[in-house]
Amino acid sequence: MTRLTKADVINISAELGTYDKELLKKTECTLLGIACKAVGVDEIVVANAMGSLTTCVVPMDCGQGTIEGFCDAVKQIVQHLGCKAFITSHYDVSGIAEAFEKKCDIIFFADDYRFVAITRNGGRVVDNTLATAKGFVAGLSLMMGGLADRWVLVIGCGRVGRYAAFSLIEQGARVAVCDIEHSRALDLAAEADNLYHAKIQVEDRLEEISAKYDGLFDATPAAEIIEPQHVNNHTCVSAPGVPHGVCSRALEIIGERFLHDSLQIGVATMLVEAAKGL
Repeated sequence: MTRLTKADVINISAELGTYDKELLKKTECTLLGIACKAVGVDEIVVANAMGSLTTCVVPMDCGQGTIEGFCDAVKQIVQHLGCKAFITSHYDVSGIAEAFEKKCDIIFFADDYRFVAITRNGGRVVDNTLATAKGFVAGLSLMMGGLADRWVLVIGCGRVGRYAAFSLIEQGARVAVCDIEHSRALDLAAEADNLYHAKIQVEDRLEEISAKYDGLFDATPAAEIIEPQHVNNHTCVSAPGVPHGVCSRALEIIGERFLHDSLQIGVATMLVEAAKGL
């Protein structure tokens, strides 16, 4: 999991309304709508249920410690989606105990290795990595008008890229993968064949790829790796990586067909996935 910085999260709460408007323009869905599509639930049903849920964010002081603004950003995203939310007054184990004592329905917390949402009664554990992959695949699908039989290149075969590739396969996309460590791309292709009996195309080097893909899924933390040669006037790009890898000249070509944020889509998808069935 990429460790965010204060700069990545500090303005999220103030810009949620503007971000929803941008998402509507790009995908015809709000943040909640994208999360519901990712999870496969009815948006109206979820929206009506959100007001009855109480959530909290537990600050974690272990490892490298808390990121300034992170807990508040998560709380504000959850509130924006209609839930009651607060940050526990205690940290770590004491904070988790406080969440249970106050009967929170969904509890968010993160350390150096994982960011999860757990349900108090349902026993569900939702990992941000999987939720982020599913959320950004859903956003890509909305921008592209569907994924069936469309070619999508996943750049980066770590955990987010792996989950994204599987989600793309499940939605009927034709998937290719590329990673700076070529063996990881080969391993992912073999895993997809074993799990889904799906053939994934493995690209050797990103530098040699032309603008032949309908969609790009940027699952790397590397900047400036997606260049004008990789995109055309129809390419859609979904980029959960922080920082995203699209250079400014490529962004000029892509225009509105570009989806990126540091926290919002992942948290929204976590919330909807955890709320499912409560």
